[in-house]
Amino acid sequence: MSQKIFRNIFRLKQIILCLSLAYTGLLFSGGSELLIWLLVTAGVIFAKAAHLCFYKIMDIRGIYKSPRYRERLIAKGQMKNVSLWLCAIFASAVFITSCFFISQLCYYIAIGAVAVMLFFPLLKRYSSLPYYYMGVFESACPVAGFIAGENRYEHIALVLALSVFFWVIGQEICRAGFEIAEDTEQKSFSIPARFGIDKARVFSIFFYLISIAGFTAAGIMNKRGLTYWISIICFLIIFIRQETLLKAKDPETAKIEFIQINNFIAPVIFIGTIIDVFYGV
Repeated sequence: MSQKIFRNIFRLKQIILCLSLAYTGLLFSGGSELLIWLLVTAGVIFAKAAHLCFYKIMDIRGIYKSPRYRERLIAKGQMKNVSLWLCAIFASAVFITSCFFISQLCYYIAIGAVAVMLFFPLLKRYSSLPYYYMGVFESACPVAGFIAGENRYEHIALVLALSVFFWVIGQEICRAGFEIAEDTEQKSFSIPARFGIDKARVFSIFFYLISIAGFTAAGIMNKRGLTYWISIICFLIIFIRQETLLKAKDPETAKIEFIQINNFIAPVIFIGTIIDVFYGV
């Protein structure tokens, strides 16, 4: 596997996002021994790799007519389906094995997660469900982290999951606003393409506010301290900036800034949580 293809499958920014969410769940459970942290790390990295491989395999070829997909390796023929299937199977096996050594509950969840990964690429051409799928996929990270630490389910894990779920939906709707012309041309069922940018903003703001309320509730339930609440305020500031970018005069520059600042949300919440847990600040 070439270095370019490796980077295309193991995307550092997306891995950092998922790890930050999983680690936050672990911290909300009270933390755990080093082995659990290592197994969670391996599971998250390979789960994300499997997700990207399945996306590339199952995606409908017509979508690569869009300008934003033409430069991708699979569109150029530099990534073959056989190689992708092998990578997907290997990554899924490592993910499931990691979960098996954490607990039986995590193992069963991992099997279900791999099955869900197959559906998203087929949905985008026919419905708006990919927004909710993306929310489900990312929201599984803090739940997985929490269950790995506690080896049982608690309601606070669901609160964290819903917080991430609605954040990702709001983010994906907002980001689709920058691609409304392409989605309309490709007849994609994105919310901005179906309802217009103004209604899409209302949807996005609504989901973001639910997410912030969820993180607030989780912090209260877990009796989090000052640094956690500072991280939530930072999240709110980023959210406000993202929404204003949709009205920017230069959409391309605004989209780049949107993606860049969005990458900070999960790590900021994780950093605020870990400082609070270990130093009580």
